[in-house]
Amino acid sequence: MSTLNTEPDGSTRPSEAPGTFIAVSRGRAAALFPEDGEWSVRGFPAGDAKVDVTFRTAYEDRGFEARVPRWLFAEVRGRAESLEDAIRRFPNAARALTPVFDVALNTAVEDLELHFAFDATLERTERAFFQNFLPDGQPTLRQTRPVKATLLSALTDAVGRSPDSVRLHRAAAHYQQALRFWGLGDETRAVGQLWMGVEALTPVAKRAQFERTGAISPAELAKALGVELKQLDPTLRRRVILGDDEQCYKTVTDVSNGFEHGYMPLDALRKLAREVRDQAATYLRTAILDLSNVPTAPRNEMLVSPYDSPLIGFPFTKYLRGTISGSGDPAAPGQRYPLVEWRTDIRSLRKTDDGCHDVQWNEKITPRMGPQMQMTKISVELWSGDKHTGTRATMKRADVERDGAVHDVTRSLQLNGRPDGAPPDLDGEEQ
Repeated sequence: MSTLNTEPDGSTRPSEAPGTFIAVSRGRAAALFPEDGEWSVRGFPAGDAKVDVTFRTAYEDRGFEARVPRWLFAEVRGRAESLEDAIRRFPNAARALTPVFDVALNTAVEDLELHFAFDATLERTERAFFQNFLPDGQPTLRQTRPVKATLLSALTDAVGRSPDSVRLHRAAAHYQQALRFWGLGDETRAVGQLWMGVEALTPVAKRAQFERTGAISPAELAKALGVELKQLDPTLRRRVILGDDEQCYKTVTDVSNGFEHGYMPLDALRKLAREVRDQAATYLRTAILDLSNVPTAPRNEMLVSPYDSPLIGFPFTKYLRGTISGSGDPAAPGQRYPLVEWRTDIRSLRKTDDGCHDVQWNEKITPRMGPQMQMTKISVELWSGDKHTGTRATMKRADVERDGAVHDVTRSLQLNGRPDGAPPDLDGEEQ
């Protein structure tokens, strides 16, 4: 039976006694579970005790045909000395597992923040509760990738069995951080994280080569590989982790050293990083899977479409381009610049047979400019991060409001798709 503590106003609250507690964290993720799907890890370490962690996608009813996927939820359940003890330990257990999504599915998961926690000891009649205020905001269209839980389990089990599990997890965490810097302009930091992942894996690669060659010392291993001892680690990084790709190895090290030691101009660093980022990420991710000894079937599945390309899940960004036609000041009276008011409203959302979602949304574009001015030759582009989303999203119709009247400009508007872009999970038909 629980006891009560007295508040300053004389009221009571439950004491924080040992028991079973639940803490739920949430965050943005490109990984999407079906509404009835989840993935659980039993007996995962959380400080001095073990907990059960369950991941699922939280959906909301927004009045559409299908419920809207919003957050990745991580529920952590286990024994704790108090609610404060659970708040301190449980969220870290959830965060420790999120790099599995990034490596197994090549799908970005952002930081999960503690949402709420409570005493779940059923026999108590008074139980402590805690909630962290997290703004909800409006649903935002993002690219997502359906979760295949068997791949998550295959990687988790392999890493857990490995004698190098700590280093493998560290390398996976660096890969996760690289995906968080995947946006345009952040390529240098992404490559920096990839290089740290390579360094974390180097002792793992060395152990694997000891086993392969039968060498029992670094000097013997260097001799077996045909290199000087001082070149052993660089050779392992290049041959084992970076695909024996001399150019990739050189460029990654140039970016890492130039950034860390500050001897290379930032523009030059960004250019090199853009050239090498994607290939270096593929090599590092493949090395993590191989050095973890993931079984052949799931390992091969993780390395082919759709998992061979990182999916970041940035909110869709739309760019409007047009021509200001007319003479005189392009700005409206009382304004410094010409501008366009642009509003997007989700019109419908339904679930597709492949577990994704079809979305239709309305666009209202209202140019605000001088009385003699018009916005013509309007086009719209849809991007996610630094990737054009391709041709699956189509513009059927949009209205531009000019001088208080609405003009149908269907013929003027197009969504500029490129076949080499990453296709969105959400099919957009703007109407």
